[in-house]
Amino acid sequence: MVTIIRVVLLALISLPPLAYSNSGALIVVGLSGDNRIAEQHKELAGRTAEALKERGIPEDQIRVLITGVTRQSILDALDEQLSHTVPGDEFWLVLLGHGGLGRDNEPLFQVRGPRLKATDLREALLKYPSLRPVVLLGFDRSGGFLPHFEALPAWGITATSSAAERNLPRFTAYLVEALEDSPQADIPLLTARAAERTQDYYESHRLARTEESRLYDPQSGEFLQPPFGVSDLQAEAGQTTPAIEAFSELLASEIEIPKSNKEERFTELPASEETRALIAEAKKAPNPAHFSGLILRREIELTVTPSYQATRRERLRVYLANEDSFDQWANYQLPMNPPVQMSRIESARLILPDGRSRVMGRFPETDDNSNQSSINQLYFPGVEPGSLVEVEFVTDSRARQDIPAYYTEIPLQLGLPILSSEITLNLPADEAFHFHLANLDTAPTKIEDEQSRKYTWQMNPLPAYEPLPYDPDPREWAGWLGVSSIPSWEQFTDWFSRISEGAFEASPEVVALAESIAADQPDQEDRIRAAYEYVSAMRYTAIEIGVQAFRPRTPGQVLAQGYGDCKDKANLLTALLREMDIPAQIALINRFSFTEPEFPGWQFNHAIAYVEPTEKHPGGLWLDATERTTSYGELAPGNAGRQALIIDQSGEGRFRLAQPDSRIKKLETWTLTPDEGRWSAIYNRVLDNALQRQISGKSPQQRNYILRAWIKALNPSSQFEIQTVSILEEDHTDPAIIRAQVSLADGTLPQPSIPWRDAFLSPVRDRPLQLGEAPTQYTQVITMPAPPAESLPDDFRNTVGSDYIDCRIIWSRSNQDEILRSAVIEIREPVIPSEAYPAVRKAFREWWQQLNYDFALI
Repeated sequence: MVTIIRVVLLALISLPPLAYSNSGALIVVGLSGDNRIAEQHKELAGRTAEALKERGIPEDQIRVLITGVTRQSILDALDEQLSHTVPGDEFWLVLLGHGGLGRDNEPLFQVRGPRLKATDLREALLKYPSLRPVVLLGFDRSGGFLPHFEALPAWGITATSSAAERNLPRFTAYLVEALEDSPQADIPLLTARAAERTQDYYESHRLARTEESRLYDPQSGEFLQPPFGVSDLQAEAGQTTPAIEAFSELLASEIEIPKSNKEERFTELPASEETRALIAEAKKAPNPAHFSGLILRREIELTVTPSYQATRRERLRVYLANEDSFDQWANYQLPMNPPVQMSRIESARLILPDGRSRVMGRFPETDDNSNQSSINQLYFPGVEPGSLVEVEFVTDSRARQDIPAYYTEIPLQLGLPILSSEITLNLPADEAFHFHLANLDTAPTKIEDEQSRKYTWQMNPLPAYEPLPYDPDPREWAGWLGVSSIPSWEQFTDWFSRISEGAFEASPEVVALAESIAADQPDQEDRIRAAYEYVSAMRYTAIEIGVQAFRPRTPGQVLAQGYGDCKDKANLLTALLREMDIPAQIALINRFSFTEPEFPGWQFNHAIAYVEPTEKHPGGLWLDATERTTSYGELAPGNAGRQALIIDQSGEGRFRLAQPDSRIKKLETWTLTPDEGRWSAIYNRVLDNALQRQISGKSPQQRNYILRAWIKALNPSSQFEIQTVSILEEDHTDPAIIRAQVSLADGTLPQPSIPWRDAFLSPVRDRPLQLGEAPTQYTQVITMPAPPAESLPDDFRNTVGSDYIDCRIIWSRSNQDEILRSAVIEIREPVIPSEAYPAVRKAFREWWQQLNYDFALI
């Protein structure tokens, strides 16, 4: 076994840091039908080879088969090249020519003699489960191969969506063109660009489209349609998002919906010049990303009175391009919370593709309950793709008795692009009423008199709100308008102090409990911990009725009743600590969300305790007594990285960022030993909060299954077997340890358990990327046998700036018989701005690629 390892180590040492020495490509030109098409395919094969060379694949490892191509010659060449490819290197298989159907309608690629069947290709690729080749089927009918890609470890690109698409596809040439333009682009981006250019070709030549490309993503196991998860192609090309600039003035005009006095839900009207014009202009509206619909016009008018009453009127004009838009935009159910909030639909119209329209009528008078239901719900009948919907609705809000203030937020970006928006805000003249426009820089016009102020924004256009994995809270990057009557944080804390007067005093029972804890725990740190554990063990019960939703109950009440909500438990905990002469305050926080300190208003949904700086915690200590799965000293999920408003007993408030004392450290270890041609391995890792939440309350078998699935996801190869898994030292006050006994076959070393491994699938982002909530260092240490005489591979380091990411691979010897490989990645700033994303992505992928080069058993 030692000799085997030594050979591979020598091979590893000889590799340059970013070599593609084992990458390769096989380009095949099958039967073409006539000489003209054959020449086109030969030229395309040559261009493909040149583009792949620019991508980094060595020229001597790009093989082109053109003459005398047979099924067996393809399979033999494919097997030979894949056998020399290692995980982490890229391999392309490109088939150009014609497709067909054989017996039982099995898809075929046309070559001399027996045809290459879809099952042939699948079996050839399954022999190498640890590789992830790119398979481009650039011929007609290639979509018939799609079902055979399921569960394959390969990217599958087909020029058509089914075997029924029989014309020569144009997509393939555009894909090669995209590869020539951007050799280093990711697969989804290349295919999206090719699909966009194919679409442009058919539209510019006014041709009926006879092909629809598809992409199989082996990472998600999904079959994707254009644009394959890429919605910002222009940004990828170094331009701005496709501008939806000049469009019809008719579509941008104010929405005036005709009304019917008939006592029926809808009255059908014949086509008119107006409705035909609206439909014709809607069809021309730019939709480069192929959304299921477009919001052609949105009008919002919000009027707030000095007594905190509010009326919000909204009008929408929506084009429904296809059926995917129907559920959300052809059906409406408005919010109702009587008597605080009441909504009603005032008018609505459906314009069909032929210009006919259906206008909402006057609902029959019925009892209050049914009439109330009928006017806040609307389902347009007989909707067809290409229809236009217009709707107007009103929401009236009364002042809340428990909060002597007004606060609301209006999202300005919706699930479809908005071509034209007009937002009107009518506020009292009192300057206490103010607004905040977030993440948009449009200036309003202003009209004011002695009683009121009117602000109007014209916004053309607004991109769709498209949430993605690893997004920060949308309030940090998407547009929204907030309105508040709280002029300053001082007035907010004054109000909180008034309603909480007397709520912070400790009862004799609370004083006695504090004295008992102090007597048992002479050390200050142990006292804080004991108080936290005592309050954390109490039952959590939400109390959201009247002023009690904001005023904490007294520490004595909470102690006597044995339960409380977040503010109650925080109040008891801070009272206990203060009685032990440990300064502590209540902190309001917007858990799992964002707080804008520059906009005074009710932006909080949670309360925790804040302990002023101590010798052991110079940055202070944040304690969330509602979190029973969080170990003492750790910040509970959703609290880290949030601005917290700390309010002391005198009513003074100050903002502070909730952060741990130092960066979070996550460590996992693997100990590998030879075992009859395989690795036998012991795996240890701290059971972090995210995994703890998954197994909390589960039975032993359920917990065992969850842990096995989690470990298996790190190493999906079929040659990775989990024999035993257990949890050691399970205690909610101390981190538990996962321990597993596993067996590894020949292949790469185990992958680090980084929770955001798939965060960098897209080459660019148009919004920040959030990798956790606080600065974190992930370390994986693998201990393995090593030959004593050989030198170790070179270390690797890649740092992006001083604020974002630091990636390292360190080799060392623990003794004469063992070597250690430490893979370390440090996230110095968890929220990465969009402009820094490409550099951070590059650093991470290069680090990950280096891990994949690490030696395999031969």
